[in-house]
Amino acid sequence: MGRKGIAIALAFAVLAAVSLLAFSPKVAPQRSLAPAIFISCDEEGNESRIYFSISAETGEVSVDATDDAHFGKSWGRYLEPASFDYSPLTGEVRFDGKVWRITGEPGARTLENIETDYGALWGTYYEDARAASEAEPYHYER
Repeated sequence: MGRKGIAIALAFAVLAAVSLLAFSPKVAPQRSLAPAIFISCDEEGNESRIYFSISAETGEVSVDATDDAHFGKSWGRYLEPASFDYSPLTGEVRFDGKVWRITGEPGARTLENIETDYGALWGTYYEDARAASEAEPYHYER
């Protein structure tokens, strides 16, 4: 294969790569985070969870939070399913007036609440349940 053949093959390879990038389906950043569950434990070992989900019917993504031991209490951690913004470039997730930083590899990521518009920071949640149980427990602001 001469220089001309190599040049033509290289041109086709570049064209194929550009076409693949231009016409491939785009993955929304939110879809790259969902589905995932992050856990944090209080001083008594009760779990609070943050769920990033994808609806099977609509394909829409949402986030919600549950607090098993303190469901419905004004100081408990609870969030109805809501939308969220996720930037993989900065590692920031925003929802319910809070800013979170996500770090680590899938399966062992941490989600740390770094800013809030109201109330106390929720601390750090862990994708690995063992890491959550071994981490320093959080305390409720009552």
